[in-house]
Amino acid sequence: MKLGRKKIVLLLIAVSFFISKPVFSVYYESGAGVGFEYTDNATLVKDNTIDELISTGYVGARFFETKGALTYDTATTVNISHYANDSFEDQQNFNLIANANWVAVENRLDLFLRDVFSQRTINAFDLNTPNNLQNSNAFTFGGNIKFPISGRQNFIITPLYNQFYFEELTTDNKQYTLSANWVYQLFHLTSVGLSFNTREIDYTENDEFGLSIDDIRFTNLAIVFSGERTQSVFTLNLGQTKVKRDSGQETDAFSGFFNWLTDVSSRSTFETRISTALTDSTRVGLTGGPNGGSLEGIEVTTDVIRNSFIFMEYFREDAVFNSRLTARLNKIKYSDNSQLDREIAGYDIRFGYPVTQLLSSGLYMIFNRIEEIESARIDKRVTVGANLNYRFSRKLNGNFDVKYRNRRSTIDSADFDALAVFVSLSYGFGGVNRPTADGGF
Repeated sequence: MKLGRKKIVLLLIAVSFFISKPVFSVYYESGAGVGFEYTDNATLVKDNTIDELISTGYVGARFFETKGALTYDTATTVNISHYANDSFEDQQNFNLIANANWVAVENRLDLFLRDVFSQRTINAFDLNTPNNLQNSNAFTFGGNIKFPISGRQNFIITPLYNQFYFEELTTDNKQYTLSANWVYQLFHLTSVGLSFNTREIDYTENDEFGLSIDDIRFTNLAIVFSGERTQSVFTLNLGQTKVKRDSGQETDAFSGFFNWLTDVSSRSTFETRISTALTDSTRVGLTGGPNGGSLEGIEVTTDVIRNSFIFMEYFREDAVFNSRLTARLNKIKYSDNSQLDREIAGYDIRFGYPVTQLLSSGLYMIFNRIEEIESARIDKRVTVGANLNYRFSRKLNGNFDVKYRNRRSTIDSADFDALAVFVSLSYGFGGVNRPTADGGF
């Protein structure tokens, strides 16, 4: 994928901004690396498979400041991949994650900014091969205006601006949000509050027929409970969401959220999240998965969707061994395109073991089941892999990874099996991104 001129200009401006500051006030890390991957099925098809050797070069940099009123952390990487047997055209993937926070007035006003430029699928039901990827960008800017009422009460107003960009899809939009939250400390470790939120979505492109897309407004009013105990914290949000389109269509329904995090022992934690909400697929697909990131299987459209999920995670870290088990169930219902309704279920199991002080190893298994409700199509996808990482020095790292992937579908032609072996060597910040999506499909 080629980088747009605009993104390159913005990157250069950002770099010049950081390096124009005194060197002692900015922490800087750079990195470079090279990787090679061999796979026996580069296009992830059932028949006529292609053996492929993919070589990748990587450069990256990170600027950050963690102290003071202004803190920021910006990491940018470029990976260039070459396909020896021409199964795909050579790829150039640019990624950027930028976060900044400025405490303008202590306990009164803070401003924040976040920008994420990455690649995501065009058709979420298809595989993460290069011909199904597009550049996307999620930009956020906002602030918290705080009004301490008393020792027990606090009132916070949060204006927020989001801009979402997709290279191929005609779903680019700007979002304007205003939130007001009142919090009252009911007991020493328990609080209750009211939350009001209104969000306007302005679609900046026309649909496939050249017609303008109706803007949407979400309004939510909720009561919020939160608490902290010796070994756990929880948040409960119960409310009602009203949705209104420019065309005049209106609907309202219940929305709720529950999050509970507890220490099972001194070395292990368990977290569960349960949520149901009326929202837009842009926000969920790019920023609102149950694990905090984009959610595989979400088709980005201009529909209002009912997004319901259950997410559970157990993590344990011992002196010489760590493990992470994740389970998720997600159901998405589209207001206009019911053929996109789907249920997504899956689990991840990951183990890590430091063999020596310099050598670490890992095992992982990822299972994912996606069902299209209307067509009754079901895809079951499995990834099993193992890796080794060796630190040659403080900055020089070597990585070896082997993984097997398959898909079994009710559509026989969609089945595939693939084995891939990957080796890389990187110096400094970051590492070489695997040409085939790591753990994805």
